[in-house]
Amino acid sequence: MPSTVLHVAFALLLAAGLLGSDFDRRAAAVVAAATVFPDLDVFVALVVESAHRAAFHTLLLPGTLATLLWWDARRPESWLRGRYDDYGVRVAWVALAGYVVAGVGLDLFTALGANPLYPLYDQFVEIGVAPGTRPPTASTRRS
Repeated sequence: MPSTVLHVAFALLLAAGLLGSDFDRRAAAVVAAATVFPDLDVFVALVVESAHRAAFHTLLLPGTLATLLWWDARRPESWLRGRYDDYGVRVAWVALAGYVVAGVGLDLFTALGANPLYPLYDQFVEIGVAPGTRPPTASTRRS
């Protein structure tokens, strides 16, 4: 599983490329926070079994946020645009991209994978993992 530092570094590279001259400390902080958020589901796992890499790694959350962001950005009285101008809208979209690509996407390429449709469909998915390289689970370990 990639470290949090790798998640954030990848997201900041993505943000620098997408935002160009609008990439500043504030944008970096927002993108980094959005990228770290999916891994906070480790605390949900203290209460709900198997919630790590599932509860906040779901693509339903950023999908809902993207819908709300799209709706707000199109309104004449947009809250985000009224408070932060077009800069805020761009940073919000890039933060959402960081969440999906660096926060969730990188975990899909690990042997443990992520659960992108949780809670609608409870199945961990991994991309490009060679057969036989998955770590053993309790049911596959030999005594």
